[in-house]
Amino acid sequence: MIFGHGGCGTSDIQDGLWIRIITIGASIGHLLGCVHAWRGLLGVQKDEAMTNRHGMQEETGLSTPVGTRRGLFQWITAAAMSFIGVGLGIPLVGYVISPAFKRREQSWVALGKVNDVPVHEPTQLTYVASLRDGYMETTVQKAVWAVKKDNGEVTAFSPQCTHLGCGYRWSDSERTFQCPCHASVFDLHGAVLSGPAPRPLDHLPVKVDNGVLYVIYKEFKAGLPKAVEL
Repeated sequence: MIFGHGGCGTSDIQDGLWIRIITIGASIGHLLGCVHAWRGLLGVQKDEAMTNRHGMQEETGLSTPVGTRRGLFQWITAAAMSFIGVGLGIPLVGYVISPAFKRREQSWVALGKVNDVPVHEPTQLTYVASLRDGYMETTVQKAVWAVKKDNGEVTAFSPQCTHLGCGYRWSDSERTFQCPCHASVFDLHGAVLSGPAPRPLDHLPVKVDNGVLYVIYKEFKAGLPKAVEL
């Protein structure tokens, strides 16, 4: 039974991409303006140099370079535009590439009413979740194992075996969690009873709010003696 659902968020992704595209276009336009300014400055300097050489050839005395003030103004303008371009470019790079390095966002998801989970009877609860990873947002179906104690406290286990990440199942007859891949066996509390699993089952954060059970789904690296979140 699926107790929750999530949207794909496609419109939000498109809006974010359009904002970044517009920002990049504006910055490229500013960069082209800087390049044009420097090209104009270099052209002015070249013309001034040719004029000065011509003037020096014609005059026998000292001559003052032509267009000195104009060249200085061109230098100041180009330098200012370059400074502004660098100031805009550094934040722009971080703004554009930061989502690619952003850690996957995690949030609380509802699994259903806590009273529907029987005491000491492991129950597999499934839900549909929306995961955002950088620019991409996907909708996937997830499952967790929930075990409720006599006092009502609930423990949620990640559905992957800690050996190689295979899915495991609960055996009612043997009262153990069993992984079919390499025969790792865990007790009701997630402790390793036998097999190659290097650590107990991974626990997930849980909470109960107004009678509804919530969990934060996480994934962990398999094959390690300690839990390392992906």
